[in-house]
Amino acid sequence: MFDTIPTALVILTLSALAAAVFAIGWLSRLKKQLSQLGIRVLESEDIGKIKDAARKTESYESRMTECEHKADESQNQLMEHKTKLSELADKLAASEQKMASFEVRFDELSARLESVGQKANKNEDGLAQTVPNIKALADEIKSIKEFQTATEKIHSLIQAAFDDLQVAAPPEESPGTMPEAIKPEEASQGPEEWQEETKDQKMSGSHRWKF
Repeated sequence: MFDTIPTALVILTLSALAAAVFAIGWLSRLKKQLSQLGIRVLESEDIGKIKDAARKTESYESRMTECEHKADESQNQLMEHKTKLSELADKLAASEQKMASFEVRFDELSARLESVGQKANKNEDGLAQTVPNIKALADEIKSIKEFQTATEKIHSLIQAAFDDLQVAAPPEESPGTMPEAIKPEEASQGPEEWQEETKDQKMSGSHRWKF
């Protein structure tokens, strides 16, 4: 596409030169014809021919004016084409700069992508090494939970057995009844001391059965 731009400029330039050469040749020919016509007018006394020559002269002048106008239009078009070509050249340079920046950006992204891929491979290797450790830890946690569940079951069974023993134990003697045999050292103790001793024995028994 950009190779055709210089070709178009050359064609437009040649066309303008051809039009200028044609106008110069036509003007010289017209001048020659006018000279011949003037000579004929001077030699001839025919008024009709003089009027016809005047009309032709006016026609030639109008044609010359039209040719000059077309030449100006061609020159203006040539300038417009040059301006457009300059704008296209600037746009092409800007596009080339953008392409260069895009290539640099693409290289940066490629390098980042390669770095990310390397990090992903390292993470994958680390994950492969971590999975067995996680599995072993999960097995250990499972074993601890199973042991805790078994311990809770044993504790509940012991507590239930202790509760059954508490229910099956004989009722305490009333303060008014006397025991069958009283030791000499217990004879000096009053009812309040007996109650405290009994309470201490119950508490010590409960501590033996509970965890």
